[in-house]
Amino acid sequence: YEIMKGCRNHTYLICLRNDVPSRMFKYSDPTLCWARSEELGRFGREWSERKSAYTDTQRCFLAPSYIDFILYYHWKEALLGMTGIYFDDMYPMTCRVEGPNGRTDETGQFHGNFGILEMRELVRRAAVMQHSLGQDPRFLQVHMTNCLLVPCFGFATSTLSWEDHFGEKIFQEKFSVDYVRAESLGLQVGCEAVALDGIKRREHDLDDWKKRYFRFLTRSQQAILLPAGVKTWLRPAMPYERLDRKELLKMLEPLGRFKIWEDDVDFVAFFDDDGAVSGAPGEVLTASYRRPGEVLAIFGNTIDRTVEFDIRLDGAKLKLPREVSFSDGETGENVRSGHVTLPPYDVRIIRIGNGK
Repeated sequence: YEIMKGCRNHTYLICLRNDVPSRMFKYSDPTLCWARSEELGRFGREWSERKSAYTDTQRCFLAPSYIDFILYYHWKEALLGMTGIYFDDMYPMTCRVEGPNGRTDETGQFHGNFGILEMRELVRRAAVMQHSLGQDPRFLQVHMTNCLLVPCFGFATSTLSWEDHFGEKIFQEKFSVDYVRAESLGLQVGCEAVALDGIKRREHDLDDWKKRYFRFLTRSQQAILLPAGVKTWLRPAMPYERLDRKELLKMLEPLGRFKIWEDDVDFVAFFDDDGAVSGAPGEVLTASYRRPGEVLAIFGNTIDRTVEFDIRLDGAKLKLPREVSFSDGETGENVRSGHVTLPPYDVRIIRIGNGK
């Protein structure tokens, strides 16, 4: 209790320092319940599944009365200004105890419950509650890890993935292009997609990690995410863990200067490539932000070797002038004739515009 109260007070102080109003949401895990809560004592047989690895908590199954309990408090919080909901651990957890959610048949065989329909009901009711309260835009994020359950998460507004492979491994070796398209885009359920950082030193020498590898892994991550249009969760972290913030912001800065959020900008992800920006070999993921007369092209290398290529453009489709210039989005340096050198597992951001 004292830990949670301290977290609450810390958050309150952070909010007081904001210069502009903030839309607030808080961490919640609908599969966890405080082991000493009065409600668990009353509904334990119906809710409780097993002890969890977290201090003084029980893993609970999403029984109807437990969903009522969860949403009652989210509703009370919404009335006090909590405008978003975050659900952690949204993946199937089989109920393995005898009771309302599991039964033994006449042959003695126990049948558990996988909980998929119960998860769908929780997210659906949370969305209906937000809509009934007039929350616009809604924020309802589900942390689905590596388990994109389309029937469950279609009522959410954001999915959070990539918690299943934390460590030092290069991101292109952890997450294939097919994996990204199947799990990470959010398009299958109409959600905005966000990925966790996931960089953690396990074996590398600390000095080498600081000087080279930490930055390299951050770039290898963005070489997948930026061409897919997937955002990164920039979380508080110990130094030299999760991702290199300075390097990440350096890569995101050209997107900000291009004002990718404006109404006249279209994004074409690598999987929707229409050939208007081309020239890169097949191992390179090609995406672009476009407005009439200028383009911000993104190239993500998926292989362990340097590739070189010349950017080719469909000027008519992109509505470009006859003469265009190419510049590195991160450094501002001229990219002569659109000739790109792309190191292994790296990303290049090239701004293309009026050559005069």
